[in-house]
Amino acid sequence: TLEHPENFNPESVTTGDFTGNGDLNLSVSWNESQSTVAIYEAGDGSSPIHTINYGDLSDGIETEIQDFYPTPVENVGDVNNDSVDDLLVSASQSSASTSAFLYLGGSSLSTQPDEVVNLDGLLYAGSSIQRLGDINDDGIDDFVVGVGSGLQTGAYVYYGQDGTPDFSGPDLNITLNPGSNENLSIF
Repeated sequence: TLEHPENFNPESVTTGDFTGNGDLNLSVSWNESQSTVAIYEAGDGSSPIHTINYGDLSDGIETEIQDFYPTPVENVGDVNNDSVDDLLVSASQSSASTSAFLYLGGSSLSTQPDEVVNLDGLLYAGSSIQRLGDINDDGIDDFVVGVGSGLQTGAYVYYGQDGTPDFSGPDLNITLNPGSNENLSIF
């Protein structure tokens, strides 16, 4: 049983081997007065082995609880091809959110992200994150991030890269154009 702050429930949960030791980890996004992502090790009790505080992120995300809605955390697979699962954290639906934050799995996880995934300052960017597997057939996992709201929605696809990845821009931009004859454009 995981202990959590009183009156707060997990916003998002994902699993994977983020520490590279062969054991399953559970990553939980808690929405509380100090929004955090806690990573637990299977069989190591209810205390997290690693905690990421949104207020510590280099992008300066606001940590006021009213600014946050369900905050996705997702095992995006092995996006840097080192045989360890990687974790993507988003502060979705916050007016200050312009990025998602990639934590490359390994024996020592950092409190700061290894890579900032640029979402072009779009409002409601990162409201959904999904592991895609290897869609471009290069042997490295890829992922997608949902962007926009209302009439301007779509997705950014990022292809995994060997070594230290650079996700400063999407590899594929999918835009939905409701109300027009062309409902999907990919460029």
